[in-house]
Amino acid sequence: MDDKELTPAQRTALKLDTIACAAAESFIDAYYQTIKTDRSSLAPFYCAPSIAADGITSPQISWNSESYVDGAALQQLMHSLGYMHFKVETLDANVLNPRSIPASELPGGSGSEDEDLERRMSILIVCAGSIRLGEQLKGPLREFAESFVLVPNLAKLAIGEGQKRHIDFKAGWDKQWLIQTQNFTFTEWTV
Repeated sequence: MDDKELTPAQRTALKLDTIACAAAESFIDAYYQTIKTDRSSLAPFYCAPSIAADGITSPQISWNSESYVDGAALQQLMHSLGYMHFKVETLDANVLNPRSIPASELPGGSGSEDEDLERRMSILIVCAGSIRLGEQLKGPLREFAESFVLVPNLAKLAIGEGQKRHIDFKAGWDKQWLIQTQNFTFTEWTV
């Protein structure tokens, strides 16, 4: 289907899906590379701890059925695990909520509920693959699945006077979105 044949709503959905996929690829590459090479830089991938009006806390992090209160706590776990190498074999990304941030709260935004969606949306990422633990060549190889909900990082997505309005991932991951929810699990059955 030619872009000219799409309705305005379909063009917007396509644009948001394209951004979500680019964000997911950049995020996954940067996240697992950070685990492999610089675990002390892992905590900044997560949103700051907060409690919503309904009492739900963020971030919500579960790593193989253990809960962690924030990115710093998960970072400590990662430091304790020794060598780890992730190989992501499948990756899927979807726009979870195109209006996860109210238009009135977006710094430098238009204030319109129907604009700036590419900087207000939350993204669901699901990936699966294998992880080598312990040592590079002979460590056990285990299968895993992991999901993330990323929310806009207002400090990175704010637009000041004269700044470009689009999001560019060509320079790599710049933490434009932060982890709000994460669930990691080993997927193989053990006897």
